[in-house]
Amino acid sequence: MGSARSRPLLLAATALLIACGAPQAGEQDIAPVREWRIGTAEHIALWYHGLAYTARAADASAAPTRAPDGQRADTLPPLPLYRPGYVDSMTALKRAAGVFPTELDERADEFAREFEGEDAYSALHFLPLYFRDGDALFGAIRVWHQAGGDPRRVGGAAAQAVAFLSALFRTERQRNTVAAWANVLQAESRVFYHEHWQTREPALAALDSAVTAEWQPVADSLADFLLYARLRGGELFLVPALGPEGRIVTRGVQQPRVAIATPPAGRPRDALWPFIRELIYPLTAETVREYLAPVRIRELGETAVTSRAAVRAGALLVDRVLPADGAAYRRYFLAGAGHEPPAGSDELDAAFTRAFPIPPELEAGIEDMVRQALAGI
Repeated sequence: MGSARSRPLLLAATALLIACGAPQAGEQDIAPVREWRIGTAEHIALWYHGLAYTARAADASAAPTRAPDGQRADTLPPLPLYRPGYVDSMTALKRAAGVFPTELDERADEFAREFEGEDAYSALHFLPLYFRDGDALFGAIRVWHQAGGDPRRVGGAAAQAVAFLSALFRTERQRNTVAAWANVLQAESRVFYHEHWQTREPALAALDSAVTAEWQPVADSLADFLLYARLRGGELFLVPALGPEGRIVTRGVQQPRVAIATPPAGRPRDALWPFIRELIYPLTAETVREYLAPVRIRELGETAVTSRAAVRAGALLVDRVLPADGAAYRRYFLAGAGHEPPAGSDELDAAFTRAFPIPPELEAGIEDMVRQALAGI
């Protein structure tokens, strides 16, 4: 999926997923949790692995240096959706294993063009987070396709999944495309990704534990905020293909789910910064709509200004509850947006503000939002 066009559609996709209502099959026995469980899920990792390939070039999902199609550069979100260089690294592994090219390699450009053509496909950015495992995800897509998108042709919980998918992808062409995409991902799993995942699982499990150890004391510091935001617990997935721009779903699931980039080996604390930014994203989106007029939001680009404001709001939150980590947070997002972080404190703050500019009235809004969240107002 091309980066510049798809990112401005993320908020619209989120709203559509909320409105449609998500499938609950296989989730009725999951009790609400009051803590965040950190781990990985192969079907989620596979899905984003595939979407990373749909960029028109290996690093096309990185923040562009100039705006395409005449868009003003400041209306484009600043953070990459996928890890720069990810596809190149996977290609090297496939060549070493003697399986290059896979069907995904051969058809990535085809799907990229298709996904670019219609706004509905932006929902693919969040779709795997609504399903417990690969059987549920790919099984729902298969039944939906076989039923021609008509929930009346299936029974029970499957009907809800069919209705959900049909609300997102309404045309026969979209249905055929998503079904074909799912088939390509399953083929990718059989030929390459499942074995690759198994070789990585021990290291990923160790990383999960390390991130959990870093998060637990931070969760205590953020307790008031998490209670206010109604995000006391959920599931956090570490995903190798993702860039600094994470994904969060809070409605239509029994517990919130967040997907973020896997932090570098030996640096588990780096996972906290995109996680905090995702946790504050929903409140930031509300604040943007409260403090900026609709015409101003359209001028700035809603996804772009919300993305920047969420990064800034996360910095304010970290400054309040983890003051020793404010510089680390800023360095993470500066580097993620393609900027070299300065060494000096004043220079770092100035560079951070330049990289993630927001209108003065919105600055006041997110400051007030963070203050209220920590005070429980």
